[in-house]
Amino acid sequence: MLFQCRVAKEIWSLSPTNFGKEKEVQSDCQQNVKELISLVKKDKSILTSI
Repeated sequence: MLFQCRVAKEIWSLSPTNFGKEKEVQSDCQQNVKELISLVKKDKSILTSI
């Protein structure tokens, strides 16, 4: 449950809030997804090391 809350919080904080030019928003979204994936991998590695 805690993991799901963290993921939801990260998605919310990384989501684009400025809907300007489409290419800029798409680039921001791609970067946000990459950051989210790296956070999930970090969480997964911490959980497996316990």
